[in-house]
Amino acid sequence: EYMGALFLFQARSLARSYMLRSVLGPLVRRAALRFETTDAAAAAAAVTTPSPAEKKPVDVDEYEGKIKRREVAYTQSNVNDDDAAAVAAVLREGRLVMGEQVREFERLVAEFTKRKHAIATTSGTTALHMALHAQGVGPGWKVFLPAYTWLATYSVVHQLGAEPVLVDIDPLTYTMSREALVRTVESTIRKAAGTARYAVMPVHMFGFRCGEGWLDAVADAFKLTIVGDGCCAFGGLSAGQRCGAWAPVECFSFHPRKLVSTGEGGMIVLDDDAMAARLRALRDHGAVRSAEQRRQTVQGGTAIPEFPEPGFNYRMTEMQGALGASQMRRIDKIRDVRLRVGQTYDYLLETGPEWLRPPSVASTGVVTASDFDSNDFEQRVLTFYPVTLWGSRSPQVPLQLAALDEKAVRRVTALQKWRDRLVTELAGLGVAARVPMTALSELEFVQKRCGVSARDFPNTHNVFRLTFALPCHNGLTLEDMNHVVRLVTNLPGSWHSKDERNAKLNALARKSGLPDRVQ
Repeated sequence: EYMGALFLFQARSLARSYMLRSVLGPLVRRAALRFETTDAAAAAAAVTTPSPAEKKPVDVDEYEGKIKRREVAYTQSNVNDDDAAAVAAVLREGRLVMGEQVREFERLVAEFTKRKHAIATTSGTTALHMALHAQGVGPGWKVFLPAYTWLATYSVVHQLGAEPVLVDIDPLTYTMSREALVRTVESTIRKAAGTARYAVMPVHMFGFRCGEGWLDAVADAFKLTIVGDGCCAFGGLSAGQRCGAWAPVECFSFHPRKLVSTGEGGMIVLDDDAMAARLRALRDHGAVRSAEQRRQTVQGGTAIPEFPEPGFNYRMTEMQGALGASQMRRIDKIRDVRLRVGQTYDYLLETGPEWLRPPSVASTGVVTASDFDSNDFEQRVLTFYPVTLWGSRSPQVPLQLAALDEKAVRRVTALQKWRDRLVTELAGLGVAARVPMTALSELEFVQKRCGVSARDFPNTHNVFRLTFALPCHNGLTLEDMNHVVRLVTNLPGSWHSKDERNAKLNALARKSGLPDRVQ
């Protein structure tokens, strides 16, 4: 948005004051950090608990007429006035690409994740693409990745000429299952030529760590190169390590939905000096620049970069670097607020409807919110707040539905209709809930390329159909979250009376020879 505004300014030769308004306008959608409670218990104490009367099934007229519409956005970036001023300063100074602001952003991210190097790129997708490329991934490689993820995870493997191999997930943590990965790797190796090489991309979905306690051992056993996809988990802490240190090479996204946003932008973090130097060259067309050549770039001269190999144009702009660095200077506050948002939802849903399962509180197991200890060892920081409509909270239900027999398919189909209706009615009342991810195994071109069907991945099949995400961002208030949970809890109770009323309207219409009034 701000680069587009800058282009318009230059094209139209507008006054500087107007240029600043055009560039900064989209950035000043500040994330008002209004959620000031100090811990989950204090937050929970301030929440209005519905009375028994409120928990009874309600008539449709109450929820469509008496409840005041409340707009609750699905996401909101954490941009404030300091961030806008940092971007404006870059525009005034004139250095717009790969300067001091990008280097400062990289330094702050490396320091935060406790990694030796951080290399900024144009997006999380380009970070993944370049990280795989630097590891040698290409034709002759097979790369294991979850069937439930965003398309970027698949696309970067496909673009490099490697073969994506899908792996089913754990339905309670939304990440690759150890058992499914081992089974898939063993099967793939048996069928492959002896010269094939292998990699795995653990996607830390929604903020849940993939592979804690077992991934390194599996990778060693099968000689798998690991490239971590932390695009949805920046800021998380598991087993005392921040996301960024969960894999030898890890990638981030700074999309507006993420904890830190630069509009678009990405980062690769690692400790290997030689690979870091290569990555810095690769993002700049493969250029290796000496100090003298850099000086001459500014002051003039005949020196040009060396190009030992072709690269990419994945350079981050200075505006993005300034925006990211400004947010990183208050990352602890941003992170703490998001942590408390998740904990408050946990509390509100702990005694919520039995048919809806809130996310696990830890990446390594299923515990209740009251058992969650917010300490410096395990902190789940969610980019999304996913809930799954299993029809029960029993951990046995996902296993039963994964059978995908006739009975299970009928049940999943009915529950998906329930989910879709709930999400649609929430939207009608101003609450922006959404289906958060896609199932690669449902896409026709993936099925053809990989020779798979949706039913080959039963947990992905069901999670894709039954999961939706509630609004989750730092601008949420206690009132917002309480309102969202009340609607999610009570709306289904209104459907019986609503359906009866619609049936009566349609019957009257038919008696008059008219088409149905309500479809």
